[in-house]
Amino acid sequence: MSVSMSGRYRTSALLAGLALIGAAAVAAVVVMARSDGGDGPAAPEAARCVAGCGDDVTAAEARSAGASPTGAATTAPMATTTPAAQGAASGAGAPVGNAGTQRGESAAASGDRSLTASESGGPSGGGAGAASGGGATGSEPPADAPAPPTVPVPAPTPAPTAAPTLPPTADDGSCATACGSPRYFCDTWAGGYCNDFRQLGDTSFEVPYPPASEPISFDCLSSTSPDYLPTMNTQNNAEDPSVPVVPFPCAFSKHEHFMTRMEDGNFGMVILRFQRPFDFSGREGHIHFDVDLKNSTRRYVRMMLSPQITKSLTDDRGASLRRPLDALDIWFRGGGFDAQISRNGGLAWETNAGSYHGRDDVRDHVDVYVSRTHVRVVVNGDTYIDTPMPDVGFDRAYLYLAQVAYNPCKDHECDLNLQIFHWDNVAFDGPTLGVNALTPPGMRDVAFNAYRANSCTLRGQPTTPMATETDGNWVTWTARIPDDGSPVSAGDIACDFYGAPKPPEAIEIVRPGG
Repeated sequence: MSVSMSGRYRTSALLAGLALIGAAAVAAVVVMARSDGGDGPAAPEAARCVAGCGDDVTAAEARSAGASPTGAATTAPMATTTPAAQGAASGAGAPVGNAGTQRGESAAASGDRSLTASESGGPSGGGAGAASGGGATGSEPPADAPAPPTVPVPAPTPAPTAAPTLPPTADDGSCATACGSPRYFCDTWAGGYCNDFRQLGDTSFEVPYPPASEPISFDCLSSTSPDYLPTMNTQNNAEDPSVPVVPFPCAFSKHEHFMTRMEDGNFGMVILRFQRPFDFSGREGHIHFDVDLKNSTRRYVRMMLSPQITKSLTDDRGASLRRPLDALDIWFRGGGFDAQISRNGGLAWETNAGSYHGRDDVRDHVDVYVSRTHVRVVVNGDTYIDTPMPDVGFDRAYLYLAQVAYNPCKDHECDLNLQIFHWDNVAFDGPTLGVNALTPPGMRDVAFNAYRANSCTLRGQPTTPMATETDGNWVTWTARIPDDGSPVSAGDIACDFYGAPKPPEAIEIVRPGG
């Protein structure tokens, strides 16, 4: 049968239909602003560009790209981060997942996470309001007017959702075009060395790190345990002897950055040596890296400069026993900053400052400016150390970055998620030197760790310990020999031990050029 409707009521029905269609479209364009350090699924590329460009896009830059400071399109409401709100958006209530974010980004990239329609189940996935077909149907007639005949309004067809895409390739510039800012950190860095880890790929699963192609030396050890490698059980460090124990997975990459992971009942460390030396001769040099500094005295970050090769660091339970012999060390521990100079294996100078309290899974921008006689430490644009110091004794050195762990369970910080540090955008300025350039041409440095060794030789030649006290710890020993191309193995090393003999660990051959 036909129904005659006045123009007033036809208009109301039309507006109701348009409201439903518009709400479905809004739900479809709400995007997930995956933070730069996150472990969640990548958002569609246009959304990623608006939300964060993978690195350092501010709220102002996002607005200039036609986005709100929270990373969503200016016409779309942002989903909140509570599980209940996520459930309302998705109809499932499932958590989005833990993500390492980055300070200085848009609000979305710093913790406010919205969902794409495809990730949330789409407009028909049970969400609230008009997106699920349960919202208002338009303007109501006045109370004294006769009720119009009920006319069913067809539900709108949900807007199609685009499948998430991989980020642009290293130099295609699509994010730079969308955001008005380079997507990758190293596109803005000149000179020296820069690694924004784009080459690792935007994987959503853990990949062992570092790959052999990276000019980075890597060590992971429990410094006072004769077993060398720390272990963990397979149930999140539950103290149960029946739970299987496996070697601790110390580092991995994911979503174009890398993570270190360490928990040790003694004193554990994950150490990275960047093989291109940092040259700050005659000037103040600049070092940059991003990492979540956290706020713990038992799991924290260190940065070190040293011209020496080392594969172990100072154990802070005996901080006067320095490793290596000569270094500038900066410890970001418990909200404070501790800068130290080691000379000939002893503590020659130290200054303390603070206080800054980092957060788990939120990367901080760290900038260190150093000359032979001055050091300045800046975090997220705020200066915490700015002081003269005695001549450090060198002006070309290797950059070391490390995560250390002194039995975090003592402070009830056992959870595995708390042991993960997110790293990105490592750079320093100055001339670009060759890989392992502090080793002379035609020579090679051999470095290895030995446990409680009184002395060690390499093919009968004495080696030098990178510590003045070698009992009770894994200590690095080094020797410089001609590079005749012959292999070096554990059989070439002989040590005199304080206790039971242990084979050497982590033998590394350091050649100029790699």
